[in-house]
Amino acid sequence: MTRYQRYSERHSYLQETAQLEAKAYELEQTTALAAEAKAVLDSWVRYEGQVKIRQQKELSESIISKIQKELENPKVLQQILQQSVADVESK
Repeated sequence: MTRYQRYSERHSYLQETAQLEAKAYELEQTTALAAEAKAVLDSWVRYEGQVKIRQQKELSESIISKIQKELENPKVLQQILQQSVADVESK
């Protein structure tokens, strides 16, 4: 093998190695970007879940508070009692 052939072969090998390293770097960057995007989306999903839980808790507390206030009203208690008696008598 001549000196030129060895040089040409070595040059070809180095060129191929450089291309493979560039492709590997590109794939690493793509993977890192995908991982970052997934982390952001996961964080957003957790945040939305927390907001939904907080809203449901606030709604529940509001409904319970309104019902408790209604039950303090003697007129409402009288209506509930009358309806209950009517329900029992109709059966």
